[in-house]
Amino acid sequence: MSCRLTTLTPFINREFLLKALDACQYKYRIKSNQIILEQNLSIAYYDLVFEQDHLGKFVLHHDSHTNIHSLLTKLEEQYRRIEQEYIAELERQRIAAEKAQIQAEQQRVEAARKRAILEQQRIEAEQKRLAEEKRIFVEKQKQAIQEKARSMGYAVKEVSQGQNVQLVLIRRTY
Repeated sequence: MSCRLTTLTPFINREFLLKALDACQYKYRIKSNQIILEQNLSIAYYDLVFEQDHLGKFVLHHDSHTNIHSLLTKLEEQYRRIEQEYIAELERQRIAAEKAQIQAEQQRVEAARKRAILEQQRIEAEQKRLAEEKRIFVEKQKQAIQEKARSMGYAVKEVSQGQNVQLVLIRRTY
C-alpha cells in the first residue's frame, strides 16, 4: 500500500530539492515532473517519488511499509539550509546593491557640491572684476572732472557722504 506524505517543509523549489538530495548523497533520477529516489530500502515495494502537484509543490509518494523518517528529516534539514543560504545570498546582493546605490548618490552629491563651489567662486571672481572695473571707471571720471575743473580755474574738493563721493568745485575770485 502506498501513501502520499505532506512534509513540514514545503519542497517548492526544484533546484533546492535537487541540491538537498545531492547534499544527502541520495541517488535519484528525473522523469518529467517526478524525482525518483533510488534508495536501497529492503522492505520498500515501490520507489520513493517526489511528484510536482498542480500548485508546483513537490509531494512525496512512498510505500507505507517503509520508514522514511530519518530520510525526510535529513532531507528537510538540507533543504532548509540551502534555502537559508539562498536567502542570505539574496540579502548580501541587496545590501551590496544598496551600498553601490548609496555610493553613486554620494558621488553625485559630491560632484554637485564641487560644481556649486566652482560656480560660487566664479560668481565671486566676476563680482570682484565688476567692482574693480567700476572703481577704475569712477577713478577715471574723477580725474577727468578734476582736470577739466583745473583747466577752467576751479579747485576740487572731495566730500564723502556715506558711500557717495561728492566733488565740490571752488573758485576764488578777488
